[in-house]
Amino acid sequence: MKQFTVSIQDDKTKLFLDILNELSFVENIQDLSSIDISEEHKNIVRERITNYGADKYQDWNDIEINFDK
Repeated sequence: MKQFTVSIQDDKTKLFLDILNELSFVENIQDLSSIDISEEHKNIVRERITNYGADKYQDWNDIEINFDK
């Protein structure tokens, strides 16, 4: 199953949803613009992004030296 993200002008949203609802092959319609993520969760993700792999990466020169041994 494929999923798409589209941007619709505010004044055309109802029309667009009405059309989608008439299509038998459309299984699920979600308005993701109203999802609210708490600041606590955002901060957790930001911290994980900052810390991701900080101790897992090596300098290329170190890898090259170790590879030659």
